[in-house]
Amino acid sequence: MEFTTRLGYIQWTEYKNSFLIENSKASGCCDPHEYILYSKETGKKIAELGTAIFSDDSSKNPYVLTMSGNDEVLFTNLNTNQSCRIKVSQKKIENTLKNSDILYAEELFENFQFKKGMLSMQLKYKDSGNFWKKEKIFLDTAKDCN
Repeated sequence: MEFTTRLGYIQWTEYKNSFLIENSKASGCCDPHEYILYSKETGKKIAELGTAIFSDDSSKNPYVLTMSGNDEVLFTNLNTNQSCRIKVSQKKIENTLKNSDILYAEELFENFQFKKGMLSMQLKYKDSGNFWKKEKIFLDTAKDCN
């Protein structure tokens, strides 16, 4: 179900034990939306997950990746509501935003894959130079999320 495309709650998706609300904090184009997770049983808020990087609800293990501050990516399993944090270099993100035309840290992540409990993605960044660099980030959800 979609609500509006401008401001406030714009979409929700139902999962096994919860539903995820996509919220637009700014009217108009381009600002990353934030995600809020609610319990299906009680209707109470479980967590404010942060701003959207990537979501995948096409598999039997749906998940969402969000930015939590400028130095963490939050992985949330949408069936179990289990979350774990992935530390990223705040310095790399801040330098990239300063030395490029990218406005939001969420745009620096790409090439998401989730297979057999292993998440991988790339962080593209710039240091003081003009050349883009890439760093592969991994998360073993079976080991690192318990």
